[in-house]
Amino acid sequence: MTYTKPIPLEDLPYTPVELGDMLETGEKEREIEVEGYGKGRLVISKQNKNKPFFYADEANIPANQKAAKQLQIAENLANAPLQLAPLLALGTGLPRIAKDRTRAEIKKARMSADETFKDNAVNLNKTVDGVFQMPSNQYKDIVRIAKKNKISYKQAEEYYNLKISGIEPTGTINPGSSVQDLTQRFMKSPKDRFPDADNIKNIDLGLDDTGFSYSIRKKQTIGEYRNKLFNDAGFRRNSEGNFVFDLASLKQFLKGEKRRLVSQYFQTRESQSVKGSFEKTRDATKLDFLETYDGYMKLTGSKPNLHHEFAAMVSAPLYDGLALSETPGSEWMQLTELLNLNDIYPGSPVTDPASLGGPQSNLTQMLTKGRAGAPPEPHDILHKQFYKETGIQDTPKGQNSWWDKRMYKIKSGPKGRLEVAQEYADIVNEGNRIIKTAMSQINALFGKNQDPQKIANLMIELADTGKLRITDSKFRLKSVEAIVKIIENEVKADMGFTDELELTKAVKKYNIDNYGDYVKAVDLLANIADYNESMRVYGVRPRSITHLKHKQNVEAYMKLTQTELELGDVETYKAREAKIEDFTYKRVTPLPINKQLEFMFPEPKPEQLELLKKENPLL
Repeated sequence: MTYTKPIPLEDLPYTPVELGDMLETGEKEREIEVEGYGKGRLVISKQNKNKPFFYADEANIPANQKAAKQLQIAENLANAPLQLAPLLALGTGLPRIAKDRTRAEIKKARMSADETFKDNAVNLNKTVDGVFQMPSNQYKDIVRIAKKNKISYKQAEEYYNLKISGIEPTGTINPGSSVQDLTQRFMKSPKDRFPDADNIKNIDLGLDDTGFSYSIRKKQTIGEYRNKLFNDAGFRRNSEGNFVFDLASLKQFLKGEKRRLVSQYFQTRESQSVKGSFEKTRDATKLDFLETYDGYMKLTGSKPNLHHEFAAMVSAPLYDGLALSETPGSEWMQLTELLNLNDIYPGSPVTDPASLGGPQSNLTQMLTKGRAGAPPEPHDILHKQFYKETGIQDTPKGQNSWWDKRMYKIKSGPKGRLEVAQEYADIVNEGNRIIKTAMSQINALFGKNQDPQKIANLMIELADTGKLRITDSKFRLKSVEAIVKIIENEVKADMGFTDELELTKAVKKYNIDNYGDYVKAVDLLANIADYNESMRVYGVRPRSITHLKHKQNVEAYMKLTQTELELGDVETYKAREAKIEDFTYKRVTPLPINKQLEFMFPEPKPEQLELLKKENPLL
C-alpha cells in the first residue's frame, strides 16, 4: 500500500520514539520506520503549526522527501543556504584565494521553532503530560509500560518514577491512584497489603535493552541478544561453551544488515555492546558533519555515510574458526588487544554516551557519492579503489582474494592469525590515513575549518598538475578537480571585466597617493562587492561579513576615496555612499556548479548501470 498524504501523529499506531530525540535537539525532519506504514519521514513544520506529521511512502521515496522539504522551504525562504563554497573566489583568479579568504562562504540553513508563533501553535517545550521534556529513553520506557499494561501514560510514569527511586514496585496501578497511595502500596508486597488478592497482576515493564538507561528489569540482556544472533547464524559452541565464528554458515543463513550485525557483535566485548549503537552514533555525529560539509555536498550531490573503519564483514575472514572467549589470554582477547594497540577498535564498542563517534569508536562519518555516475568520494575511494586493489574486497570471480591467500595461516593457530591481523591492521590504517586526508582537504577548501595555508598549497598543486592527489597516494579527488576546472574556465571566459580589473579600475580614478591606502581601498571594495553579490544571488550575507562589518567597510572606503568636491557637499557624498553600499561585480552569474558537474560526469549507460547493480561489496 502507498501513502502519499501526511499522517497526523494521533493516527499512527504508536508515538515514534524518535520524536523525543527530535524535540530535544530541535531537529525538524528525520527518516524513520513505523510498523504498518513502512519507511518515511517524521516532519515538524511551522506550516503545520509545529504539529508532527508522518510522510509514509516506501514506493515513492523521492515524492515524500519533496513534500516534506516543501514545508521547510516555506517556513523560512530567506534562510536558504549558500550553494557555493569559498572556492567560488577563484572567479577572481587563482592567486587571490590564497591571499584573501573573505569570499562568499556557506551559511548553514537552520530550521528552528519560532517562539513568537502564536495562533494555535504547539509549544515544543510543553506537550501532553510533559513527555517531550524528558530524555527520549525515559519517555520510550514509560510508553512501553503503558501500552503493555493498558494503563494511562500518567500511571505508567508514576510507576516508573517509583522504580528508579529505589522502590521495587510489585503491585498494580489503579485509575486515580495518587503518588502517595502508590508509594504506600508498593512499599510492601501485594499479598501483605491485600491478603485476599491471590490473583494480582504485576505490571509488565515490557522493556528491551535500554542502552544507557537505568538499572531496571529487562526482557532480554545484551548477552541473550547476542546469543540469539549467533544461533540464527548457525554458529556452534565448542567444548567450553563458547560460540565459534563460522563465516560459511553466516553467509548461508543470514543476509544484509543482520549478517553485518552478527559479525559486529562477535568482534565487540559484551560489556561494550549496545543495541542500536550504529544509529546512536550516526545521530550523535551527523549534525556537526553536516555543518562542516553541507556546502560541498550541495555542490557535488554527495552524502554522509557512517563508515566502519574496521568493517565488520570485510574483516570477517580474520575471525573464521575463532571461539568468542573474553577470558584473559584467550585467542579472541589476544586478537582484540593487538588491534587495539594499532588504534583499531573492532565491532562497535561503546563505553558511555560520550564515546559515540569518539577516538576509540569504530565509526566515523565520511562522504560518499550520491549518484551512480558521480566521481568517487573518500568512502568510495577506500572501498572501490584501495581495498579492491589490495584484494580485500570485490575480488573478480576466479581469482583468490587477499584473505584466500592467507586463510591457511589464519587457521594454523593463534600465532598465524595474529600475524595476519597485524598485516591487515597496517592496511586498514593506511586506508584510514588516505580517506581522512581526503576529508581534511575537502574541509580546508569547503568546510567550516578552512586553512589558508592548506588552500594555498592545494591550489598550487592544482595549478601545476591539474590534479589533486590524496596525500602521497595515487588516488585523487576528482570532484574537487572538476570544480576548480569549472571556475578556471569561467575566469578565462570572455565576460568583459574580471573582478580584479573592475575593482582596481574603480579605485584608481580617485588618485590615491599612498600605495598602502590604495591596496586597502581595493580590499574594502572587494568585501563590499562580495557582500552585495551574496545578498543578491543567495539572499543571505557571507558568513565572514556581518551587516555591521559591511557598513564599517563602506565608511572606511568612503574616507579613503573622499574627493575635494565632497568635502563641502554632503548631498554628493551621501549619494556616492549609497551607490558604494550597493556596489557589486558586473559579471554574469555562471551556470550552477552542481549542474555543470552532472554534464562532466553523466549517468552511466544502461549496461554499465546493470553491472554496478550486480556489485555486492562486503561492508
